[in-house]
Amino acid sequence: MDAPLTRLYPAPSASVPLTGLYLAHRLRERAPADRPYVYTNYVVSLDGRISLEEPARDRRRPPPAITNPRDWRLYLELATQADAVLTSGRRLREIAGEGRDTIRCVAETAKGDLAAWRQAHGLPPHPRCLALSTTLDFPADGLAAPPGSELAILVGSGADARQARGFERAGIDVRRFDHPRVRGADVVGYARERGIRTLYAIGGPEVLHTLLAARLLDRLYLTTALLALGGEAFDSLVRGETLVPPYRFRLRELYLDGAGAHGSEQLFATCERDDSGREGHAPIDSP
Repeated sequence: MDAPLTRLYPAPSASVPLTGLYLAHRLRERAPADRPYVYTNYVVSLDGRISLEEPARDRRRPPPAITNPRDWRLYLELATQADAVLTSGRRLREIAGEGRDTIRCVAETAKGDLAAWRQAHGLPPHPRCLALSTTLDFPADGLAAPPGSELAILVGSGADARQARGFERAGIDVRRFDHPRVRGADVVGYARERGIRTLYAIGGPEVLHTLLAARLLDRLYLTTALLALGGEAFDSLVRGETLVPPYRFRLRELYLDGAGAHGSEQLFATCERDDSGREGHAPIDSP
């Protein structure tokens, strides 16, 4: 982690350390009074891939060609500031198959300087885990939640009621909503009820669409690896209905890192929601 970054924006250009870059953003101070501060982070290839198919395990995963310890460090700095992380049912399905003793969506926040940061700010070792699911089509016994795991699954009206009861018997909070898919307003309502002030979305393209459609995302952190990967089966940042109007961001910070995956360059961008020029536009999932 010793190699410095080059700040490209805002001017003037400067050499800055990687460690502590995102902790310095003090996201917990940004939470509005009526809802959590919502942010997300992705690493993407130059040709727009955030995940590629892994046929042997019937899943998609972040491309190994672009994942790297320096991006991961910043990912963890964002998780460290979160009261809760928001993920997908697909990710829970993977966790259920891993045979873990405890359910932690981001376990590494309990280690080293990140653990010290959370303790100094009065936070438990791990953020809570919230997951969005449409079907609950994964085994409850693989997700048994001991006290303190703080796992909750938010589901739509089509989720199997018997399956939901099985999760509840395993110590998991299941919250059902009366429409087919969980909406952004549902997520925020649940978070407000639970006193969640900072919510870090770590799910895939459907989770991001849920937040964008409801006009809830405050900040996007985007690592762009300067590598083109190709591939026919892949995920990009967002999947869902066209966003009308488009979700508008404004660049806040941009850094160049010359020590990315396999010695390649990567860019660390911080993009903030820009509400100018969209008066009168309601969220897509508004009644």
